[in-house]
Amino acid sequence: MEGACGGFAALVEGAICSALVVLVVAVLTVLAVMAVGVALVALVLVVQSGEQPGATDGVPAQR
Repeated sequence: MEGACGGFAALVEGAICSALVVLVVAVLTVLAVMAVGVALVALVLVVQSGEQPGATDGVPAQR
């Protein structure tokens, strides 16, 4: 019985460790995706404001 319990405890510890690793990787991935998204939005806004200063689509020009 002790061997089974020991194996079970090791299995649970391994599962917890794997879950923590997956969680950390997921958080880092989400942060990276958000950073890339913010950078892309900023780039698009800069390109649009630089290319078409006259066409603001109803948005007042920020000078």
